[in-house]
Amino acid sequence: MRKGSFLLRNTIIVCTVMTVFILMFPLSTYSQENMWSYDGPEFKAIHSLVISSQDTEYMYAGTDQGVYKVLRSLAPPFMLFWWPAGLDGYKIKTLARSEEFPQTLYAGTSSWELFKTVNGGELWTPLQSPANIHTLALVPQDDSKVYALSATPGGVYRSVNGGNNWVQINNGITNNWFLCIAVNPQNPEILYIGAGNNAGVFKSPDGGNRWFAVSNGLPSRSIFSLVIDPASPGTLYAGTSGEGVYKTTDSGMNWWPVNTGLSISYVNKLAIHPGDTSIIYAGAGNYPGDYGAAWSTNGGSTWTDVNPGWMGDGYITALVVEPEVPSFVDIVYAGTGRIGSVYRSALPYFSFFPQVGGLQNPEVRVVAVEPLQSFSSRTNYAVYACTGNGLFKRFNNAQDTSLRWIRLDTPDFIPDTELTTLVIGHMNTELIYTSAGGTVLYRSTDGGIGWDYLQTPMSVSKLAIDPQNDSILYMIGGGLGNIYKTINGGNTWQLINTGLNPNTLYRQIVVDPLNPSTLYLCSMDSQNGGIYKTVDRGEHWYLLNEGGLPQGGVFLIAVDPVNSDNVYIVLNLFYSGIYKSTNGGKTWTNYTNGLENTILNQLVVDPGNPDTLYAGDGGYGDHLFYTSTDGGQNWVALDEGIAGWLDVVECMDVDPRNGSTIYAGTMHNNLWRYPMTSQ
Repeated sequence: MRKGSFLLRNTIIVCTVMTVFILMFPLSTYSQENMWSYDGPEFKAIHSLVISSQDTEYMYAGTDQGVYKVLRSLAPPFMLFWWPAGLDGYKIKTLARSEEFPQTLYAGTSSWELFKTVNGGELWTPLQSPANIHTLALVPQDDSKVYALSATPGGVYRSVNGGNNWVQINNGITNNWFLCIAVNPQNPEILYIGAGNNAGVFKSPDGGNRWFAVSNGLPSRSIFSLVIDPASPGTLYAGTSGEGVYKTTDSGMNWWPVNTGLSISYVNKLAIHPGDTSIIYAGAGNYPGDYGAAWSTNGGSTWTDVNPGWMGDGYITALVVEPEVPSFVDIVYAGTGRIGSVYRSALPYFSFFPQVGGLQNPEVRVVAVEPLQSFSSRTNYAVYACTGNGLFKRFNNAQDTSLRWIRLDTPDFIPDTELTTLVIGHMNTELIYTSAGGTVLYRSTDGGIGWDYLQTPMSVSKLAIDPQNDSILYMIGGGLGNIYKTINGGNTWQLINTGLNPNTLYRQIVVDPLNPSTLYLCSMDSQNGGIYKTVDRGEHWYLLNEGGLPQGGVFLIAVDPVNSDNVYIVLNLFYSGIYKSTNGGKTWTNYTNGLENTILNQLVVDPGNPDTLYAGDGGYGDHLFYTSTDGGQNWVALDEGIAGWLDVVECMDVDPRNGSTIYAGTMHNNLWRYPMTSQ
């Protein structure tokens, strides 16, 4: 429903109250027992905001679920409701908008794709993408000239024909990871780029043909944001990773800190007022304690906090100033990454108000509850969720699961990463391994505050961890037949594919919770697939293809955490129900009662009551969730609270501490919990 006829007073009050309600009192707090309840994390993360002085109507946002636009208003009730503007389902890492032709936009996605629209998002055309693009920038006087910065090693790219062809322009660059770019508005041949890896700032005098380091006076920090004073282009401001804001007035030859009164150390975004360039706005980066915004009215000499903590756990991922404003007020828009919202501030009133209508519900790919056996004395325990909006964590109490989610991405962690797998240590639950599908394994030993980057021999598809030794991990790698093992926490890997079919892709690997020498591995391939077993931690594998099991691919595996003989699988066949073995895979029995019209996408066993199983649908069945209380023989729908919903269940996990609470992540409707204990 799109409504936009409220008075400004009502808009501010309703938005503010609703935001406090969502953050402090989650919807699930008021749910009843034995019912699915929405569990957050709320909202779509904002990765980019673009505005144009030539278009007084629309502003666009790049989110983790596509492009959205809003009809701006410079009078009450100001911004109203966002609605989709294309590329639904894509994580939009960067947007660039033509100033001369504001209907023309470029969008770079996390899946290494690049799109262009010339009609305001009605139709997007795919373009050749030169790399995994982190940032896009257009030349103001010529929007056919586009610059792209790579989020992975690759450096800087340039197109002179609207993104159809690209050339790499790294001459003189000593770093290949860049986070921001600024184009001189009076001489667009002059470019500045801010580097990651603590490499400072580089400048080009000739449109990127040559680059020179211009970092004298800058600290050894990454540069998150660069802005140029449009009235005096020799003046620039740089937002750093830990040292606040730096300024130059000689085109980068010399820099000095301008941080008096500035409480933000990690400055993720900067913006300059278009009408009075002595006014600078700064937005906090993703670092504990650095939340909110600040502004300076004297070119950075002194700063004033703007309503510190105004967005709870949010940090600013986008910051733009309204170019067309009434004479009595300055309007600033801020996009946030943790809570995923757009806020509007009408300075000088120092207040930000949420503008979130239409920006809810990210995808949840992985949910993981901290293992029970690792700590018998801890009151609080962690739940992790890998979403299209980053990695989230919540400390639950066994009597209270209504605590708030926080986002764990730190400055040393790639904030745009879409994580696809995560495992938690059993002996040390502060130990986390995760990956975004590339050849990097992220490891944290402090519950997600700091991260190590570990190279893997292949791209990471799935991970499994030994329940008795946190240093032993198993990895399904990209490509055919690639299964790896590490015995030192990911520092080195060895290929363990003896006995495996080298011509198939593997989908899931499961370690026996009671006997970690035993593992199961499955492939979906209808010709070369099946389920494999090892009893020597992967040194040798053999195919379980007899005992009543049809030939073909296997989609899911679940092992009874109390009785290792009980193994459950789901075939890669429509409406095939489940197969159960009570002797470790020697023989199998098919059960379909209650699953006749479903294609299962998730299957978990309740560790507190192993005769109880839970299953999630893949978007084809009559119901979203199912349960069995007799070891899989009979199934019933588990629909309380979400009856009639259509979605894809992407992940499930069971928390045995709180009445066997189930967590389920979906493709389109976030994370859900069942049952919910009344508060």
